[in-house]
Amino acid sequence: NQEAFSIQGLDPGLQSPTSLWTSADSRYLYITEASEHRVIILTKQGVTVGQFISDAWQAPTDAISYDSKTLVLDNGKIYEFTF
Repeated sequence: NQEAFSIQGLDPGLQSPTSLWTSADSRYLYITEASEHRVIILTKQGVTVGQFISDAWQAPTDAISYDSKTLVLDNGKIYEFTF
């Protein structure tokens, strides 16, 4: 069922999100925004937990979480950071 959803505490707000990832086991939503070179992490209630921006990223297209690591796909490369 479709439900209303709003994002709290994100600055700047979403302009053109590229992808959204989560799983039943994850407490978070991972949103990539290629135009802003960032990955945004939200709770499933829409509260911003953090956002990660890297000058090394050209246009991140996907982000997933695995074993408390976040993997970011960007231009054929995979970057890893711990969240």
